[in-house]
Amino acid sequence: LAEELSELGFNLVLAPCADLSTNPLNPIIGTRSLGADPNIVSEQLKIIIQSYKDYGMKSCAKHFPGHGDTSVDSHLALPVQKYSLNEYLEHLKPFIAAIDCGVESIMVAHLISKIDSESKVEQELPASISARVIQEELRSSLGFKGLIISDEITMKALSPYGSYPELTKKMLEAGNNLVTWNSNLDDALQAARYLNEQVREDNKLLYDSYYRSLELLSSY
Repeated sequence: LAEELSELGFNLVLAPCADLSTNPLNPIIGTRSLGADPNIVSEQLKIIIQSYKDYGMKSCAKHFPGHGDTSVDSHLALPVQKYSLNEYLEHLKPFIAAIDCGVESIMVAHLISKIDSESKVEQELPASISARVIQEELRSSLGFKGLIISDEITMKALSPYGSYPELTKKMLEAGNNLVTWNSNLDDALQAARYLNEQVREDNKLLYDSYYRSLELLSSY
């Protein structure tokens, strides 16, 4: 796969999938997952990521903090997943392995992971617009220094949280560096114009995204 994509001229691939396949009723992850065992999946991820590196390509582990146990497709609605703390940590293991072997980017999911009350860690916003998940957990706790990419913005999971321009601003405020658009170029341009107006007086919102994007580009 790395060889074929490289020959076609691609230099970034939004893969591999680091989700654990722990729910047989999951309607969207399916065979994209490498399996249910976090240790085996972690070892496979290292090989895949290194294979992309061998062909001069950057890769992206997805969908943080884990979409494999949900029973809802985030293209259609917002998944809300409840875990024990131990279950949650198991789903983080593949992402930690990907970070350890130098994955260049991580994609954040449109889902809410609720941890049992004893852990005192509960997320009220979808991960893709949550500063707690992106900045505190992915950046600070896990030490990820690469590019953070949102899952696709037009997916229905985010519909209750604002218009596309509003969601774009929320994503960047939460700590995403790139916002993924699958279609609707006119909407993307409208969001860019809105964001330009919002940050005209204070460009700190875009600085981190700009810096990290340049850093990735300069590594080619």
